[in-house]
Amino acid sequence: MIKTKLFIIAFILFAITSSTLAQEKAKLNSWRGLVLNQTSVNEAKEKLKVSSKESTSESFKAIIGSKWFGDKKEKKFRKLAFRKFEGFDEVNLYFLDDYLVVIELNLQEDLLASSLIDAYENRFFPLVGNYIGMSPAELTEANRQIIYPTDGFPLEYYLASASNEAIGLAFASIGVKQRLKYLGAERIPATTLPGNVRKIQLVSRKLEIKKNINLLK
Repeated sequence: MIKTKLFIIAFILFAITSSTLAQEKAKLNSWRGLVLNQTSVNEAKEKLKVSSKESTSESFKAIIGSKWFGDKKEKKFRKLAFRKFEGFDEVNLYFLDDYLVVIELNLQEDLLASSLIDAYENRFFPLVGNYIGMSPAELTEANRQIIYPTDGFPLEYYLASASNEAIGLAFASIGVKQRLKYLGAERIPATTLPGNVRKIQLVSRKLEIKKNINLLK
């Protein structure tokens, strides 16, 4: 009887711990208490509590370019730039109609591309091989697995993730040591995600280009 009770208690503690760990993963639509489509300019200033440079009529350039967000660079965003933030060279926040729509993080140190895969609640996928033509909607599908390209990874490539609220983008590049190891090669064997990440963008899906969708309204 005692053993049974101890087992039940241990199981409950394990479940709580597992749940807590799962909740600790980052979310694509938020960072440091700032939430896409919800946080205003003034709220962002109050929460981050560091000096920023503010500008208006700014354009936003997505890492992945025109594929998902169009190629028209409209100067319609309000921007807060933070240059003295621990762990980051620069943090840029873009607002549309006073609400946060883009969080751009420029890291001070390299982040292994392989560690980014499961850093967020929604998995990041390398946009190479079978994933080149993927759409954000397809990236949200449950239980999707990474398929490593049979011909290896290029020296530079993109990663992406998506939830119902946001799209995560990252740029990965192969470091000097790895390039020297495969000197002269244009691609690197695919055993894991190679390279490092220095820039991550979290973008509201309100900015996503959905071609001809207005015709249905």
